[in-house]
Amino acid sequence: MRKHNRGDTLVEVALAVGIFSLVAIAVVSVVSITASSAQSALEVTLTREEIDAQAEALRFIHSSYVAGGADNASTLNRKYASLWKAIADKANDADRDGLINFLNNNIGDCSAAYSSLNGYKAFIINIRKMGEIDANSGENWQPSSAIANEIVKQYNGSIFTTATTYPHIIYTNGTSVSGENEILNNDNKLLQDYYNSIYRAEGIYIIAVKDNNTTSIIGSSSVDSKSSAYYDFYIRTCWYAPGAEKPSTISTVIRLVDPNKVDY
Repeated sequence: MRKHNRGDTLVEVALAVGIFSLVAIAVVSVVSITASSAQSALEVTLTREEIDAQAEALRFIHSSYVAGGADNASTLNRKYASLWKAIADKANDADRDGLINFLNNNIGDCSAAYSSLNGYKAFIINIRKMGEIDANSGENWQPSSAIANEIVKQYNGSIFTTATTYPHIIYTNGTSVSGENEILNNDNKLLQDYYNSIYRAEGIYIIAVKDNNTTSIIGSSSVDSKSSAYYDFYIRTCWYAPGAEKPSTISTVIRLVDPNKVDY
């Protein structure tokens, strides 16, 4: 009796291919989701670091300014007086509720807020150029208004843009860009010392608002006398995570007291 060997039928082949395809799709989906989650987590971490850097710069300028002397006469010859003045000059007189409404109304679209940032005098701190202040050893030296305005960089449409990846600041020397891709010389040494100007501030900005209505100044001759005793700094970020249709946003608020407005 002859024995016949049967081959796989078309149905069996189709079933095997179908099962393999489902498994392959499931694996690719899991890998894609895992990679997106890891990328999103990395972007959140890097964004928080950018926010913290801006917050610490604000606190440092304020603390150094206060330590140099809080009265109007002595601060004129203190290194950080010009910086604090440049920051305070960018504070908005608008009521806080109106500003919060503006920020909340633009939370669903990263590009929506940029058309109004100039009106709100948005700015960013150039952390790298702050080193030029401490590098000057003159006790009574203080940065010129040009240097102060370069450190406290006010909004303009060519520098402040939406984020291509995550919110961060890219620095340049005017001809070459440094950021994620640092430019190296032949000795493989970073040329960061030359990259101290802001090329772009992507997806991050600061808006300041001063208190004009709720705080009575200590030591005022009139109980009803009110003035700007503190500033609130809203540090905002907005970007689109990989594959996300809705933007990611991280924000914080810092309150700093103006030493010229409080009788210590």
